[in-house]
Amino acid sequence: MNTWIPAIHPSWQGTIPATLFIRNGETLHFEGAPLSHTALTELIQQFHNTHNDDTF
Repeated sequence: MNTWIPAIHPSWQGTIPATLFIRNGETLHFEGAPLSHTALTELIQQFHNTHNDDTF
């Protein structure tokens, strides 16, 4: 395994694509598998509603 993979997220095996949401240096969400357009849109909306300021 490449040494940098766990630095991205401890549970990530290096599969691509992967989705990582970070805010102010904090990991908000990680998906180590492909997401459908619908699933990605729902996640974005969820985080937009949760963090409804301009920093997300």
